Amino acid sequence: MKRIFLLLLLLATVSFSCKRDHFISDKAYRDKVEARFKDQQKLAKNRSEQLFGTIDKAETLREREALKFLFAYMPLSDLADYDGNFFLKNVQSSFAARDTFS
Repeated sequence: MKRIFLLLLLLATVSFSCKRDHFISDKAYRDKVEARFKDQQKLAKNRSEQLFGTIDKAETLREREALKFLFAYMPLSDLADYDGNFFLKNVQSSFAARDTFS
């Protein structure tokens, strides 16, 4: 649980410094995250649908990118213990909080 809190804190911090269209404004960094995400996908291939199928449920580009960021850098234990809907709800809640509060 502590790891998830730290990931969400990192997500919120990065999201404050990014454009609204993209979660990560720097194209080179987005490419780095995408490469790391693909590596994680290979490691968690047995849970692919439960985890990564959620990306298709994301409503916006920034939600999809934020999910990929979380998946790319989270510990393998979190990939094993939780499903993608949990992470999608956390991403959506993070963006809602950012958009609601100053």
